[in-house]
Amino acid sequence: MPARVAIVTGASSGIGSALSRDLVSNGWEVAMADLNDNQALSEELGSKARFFRCDVADYDSQARLFQQVWDSYGRLDALCANAGIADKRLAVPN
Repeated sequence: MPARVAIVTGASSGIGSALSRDLVSNGWEVAMADLNDNQALSEELGSKARFFRCDVADYDSQARLFQQVWDSYGRLDALCANAGIADKRLAVPN
């Protein structure tokens, strides 16, 4: 059976990098999605993880990510939607 494939958004730091490490250690292929490439983490995780640039605040960027992952792996088993975004237009002024 081929390895399961997960997309992890916000994968370059914090919880996203921890999720990526855990998934790889459990045999998953991980599509690490973030605005910022974490080259050190990509090298640490080796061939089981691959970085994809994605801005989760932009629909077209998300659509490209899903297409790239599908084209690369031919499957998608999990989405760990970890990246946080804030709509500053809705912020209450001080």
